Amino acid sequence: MQQSKKTLYLRATSLMGIDRLCEEHGLDAAEELKAVNIDPVALTNFTKLIAFDAFNNLMLQLARKTGIQTIGFELAQLAPHNLNNMGPLAIVLKLGETTGQCAENAIRYIKYLTNGLDVRIVRHENEGLGEFRYTPYPPMANTRHLAEHALATVRSAMILLLMDESIVPRRVTFRHSAPDDITSLEHHFGCSVDFECESNSIFFDIGLLDIETMGTDEQIANIVYSYLEAEIEKLSQDLTMEELVEMAVLQLLPSGHCGIDLVSKAVGVH
Repeated sequence: MQQSKKTLYLRATSLMGIDRLCEEHGLDAAEELKAVNIDPVALTNFTKLIAFDAFNNLMLQLARKTGIQTIGFELAQLAPHNLNNMGPLAIVLKLGETTGQCAENAIRYIKYLTNGLDVRIVRHENEGLGEFRYTPYPPMANTRHLAEHALATVRSAMILLLMDESIVPRRVTFRHSAPDDITSLEHHFGCSVDFECESNSIFFDIGLLDIETMGTDEQIANIVYSYLEAEIEKLSQDLTMEELVEMAVLQLLPSGHCGIDLVSKAVGVH
């Protein structure tokens, strides 16, 4: 079967803070972007789409030049945790009867921001845990900075949703190896951070998903959803069967159950 030739993308909102980070280390942000084939206009036009692998290469390049092993995390700290950074998803986070519904709605429309990853919430009822799991797609050789950037942003989104900074995750895990110093990561997440694990995940008390919200304003919801769906419709997102199966396998492997029946169910075929 022929492989998809579509480009994996993300919105330039992921670049927020990059100019400040570069300035602090004597680098020219525009030149750094040009070096990885990203149009510097993305520094000010945050709705612009940039190649997913180009952003990953930018993170690797900056980590090498600055010597910062947690460059993705540092960039996430410099970005504003508000509507400017998250776009319409910041509004979607408020549209739902419960916090769980709000989170699921945001995940539903994550492809407004990128088609380069799979995100989902997994309920571990027996352990009393919920899990936000992040998987870049397709798997690249080194996406450690993307994973740290993503989970740090999710932690900020949790605060935005719950409006309570005192609520912290139970545990955070990354698939990559640990940097030399994880102090800043543990301080940000407020819990233990483990590495070389099965998934890039944030684990939290499952009860946080059932907190009732102020409810949904249907008129606002319809406007926001219509806008997001129209924007997503403009973009090529169709995955080949090989890509769908690969994503399903990546998600099922950590559970220890990855038979053909479960994979076929995950991709919607017999």
